[in-house]
Parts: sequence; C-alpha cells; structure tokens
Amino acid sequence: MRKSLTCLLCLFLFLVLCLTGCSSAPKAAKDVISPEAAVKELQQAVTNRDWDRVSSYFDVEFFLADTYDNSAREMSVVISQLHDRYPDDPFFWHDTEFMQQYALDHRDISLLFINRILGFYFSKAAPAANYDDNPESWLSGELAKIHSACSAEIQDIHMSDAHHAEVALSIKGDGSPYGNLADGITLKLAMEKQTDGTWKFTRITNIRELIFPVADKAEMFWTLQGWQ
Repeated sequence: MRKSLTCLLCLFLFLVLCLTGCSSAPKAAKDVISPEAAVKELQQAVTNRDWDRVSSYFDVEFFLADTYDNSAREMSVVISQLHDRYPDDPFFWHDTEFMQQYALDHRDISLLFINRILGFYFSKAAPAANYDDNPESWLSGELAKIHSACSAEIQDIHMSDAHHAEVALSIKGDGSPYGNLADGITLKLAMEKQTDGTWKFTRITNIRELIFPVADKAEMFWTLQGWQ
C-alpha cells in the first residue's frame, strides 16, 4: 500500500475516536452540564457507535477539515525532519512546497475517504476482510481494534473563560500491537459552550506536537500490516 497523507490523517482520526471513546467511565447524568460531562457522554456514544449522539458534540465537517488543513500544514513544515527520522520512507522524500501542493490536491478525496471510514465504523457492519476489498470498510475494522485495545482518561480541563475550555485526554494501550498504536498519546481538544448550555468540541489544539508521535505510530501501523 502506498503511504500517503490520507493514511496519516486517518490515524489522527483513529486517535480522536480512541481518546474520546475508550473510557469505561459511566454515562454522565443528563442534568450535569460541564466539559467533563460532555467528554463522558461522547465516550459512551462512541463506545455505543451512536452516530447521532456523537455528531451532536461536533460540527463534524468543520472538525475534520480543520484537522486536515492544520496537520497538512504542520507536516509540510517539518517534512525534512520526518525524512531524517524515516529515511527509507518515500513519502518523506519531498520538500515543503511539494507537500503543501499535495495536501491541497488531495484535500477533497482525503476528507471523503475519512468520512467513509466513519460511515462504516458507525454502521456497525462487519468490516471487509482485507484492504483491497474495500479500503474504508477494512480501516473501520482496524479502528475498532485500536478502540478495544485502549483506555483513555481526562488528564486536565482548563477553563479559559465561562464559555471556552481545553480538555487534555491521555491514552494507554493494553500492551497489544493495536494498543501500542495509540499508547502514550495526549490529545487536546478545544470546547465551546453553546447557547443551550451544552458543550461542543471544536478542534484539536496540539496538532503541532502530535506530528512526530503520530508519524511514529503510523510507521508502527505499516509494520504491523507488513507494508514496510
């Protein structure tokens, strides 16, 4: 399989879902409105694969596009460092200008690809047996494996004011190959209080510091699948 920005971004998506969905924390009481309650509600919704509930906590289209644009930008800035880190990976044999244009050219198809993975994941349908049969369906199955091999907890919630917060979520794997794909990652998400008092997640705030850890995890994923 050709390594691409799309697949690295899919791993970002894996992390988003794992970190917000792996916790075994009980569902928050409906009369509790707080960032912590929103996190726990979302964790339960992802565990149940309840798309309607999950999408009520995000502007999904904006969230995915923002993640794509920011991660593509940050990756293009450090592409030479990624090449030094992984000199045998052809995807990192390019310069900043190439990566910027690549991300722009592949933006629409990459976001469609990610949305299709989400669709298969939340449909609860059995995934394809292998990548070539149906890449998006198969990757949704890989996402489920990562989800079941991880646990997540709230590390910190910082309130910048009464209507804005940032939640830091840490993930731990169970020691299995799939658990190792997300173990040790910390994801930070911006949250905004809505007019009805509920909280929504707006964007990933620490993409820059995630680039190298996520690249490392992506390389682990290629090795696990025998794609190296």
